[in-house]
Amino acid sequence: MNWSKAKNILILAFLVTNLILGVNLYRAHESNQEPSELSDAYQNQVFEFLENNDITLVAELPPISEKLTKAIIEYELYQPEQIAKRFFANPSRQPIDDRVLFVQGEEELEIINNKEL
Repeated sequence: MNWSKAKNILILAFLVTNLILGVNLYRAHESNQEPSELSDAYQNQVFEFLENNDITLVAELPPISEKLTKAIIEYELYQPEQIAKRFFANPSRQPIDDRVLFVQGEEELEIINNKEL
């Protein structure tokens, strides 16, 4: 086997592969950076939505919108008793199926599925 020829073929194959990968990375980067134009239909839809909800928009919308970066969301988990202690000094607990009801005097705090207050 001619090792010199094999090395040249491998080098050429890696160069072509790197060139293809570089072009794909460049395209992906460019598509994320380009601001997009707001269409008239989208702007009309936004104005209609605002009017339906009795919201008056004084400012004008910019013709070009920038893409937003990804948001990182973190949650803090609390036990129902810890949540109740934040609202009441001395609550009484009443479990009902998938709900927990804390009562202190005439005030109530209901926690559904350990998620909703």
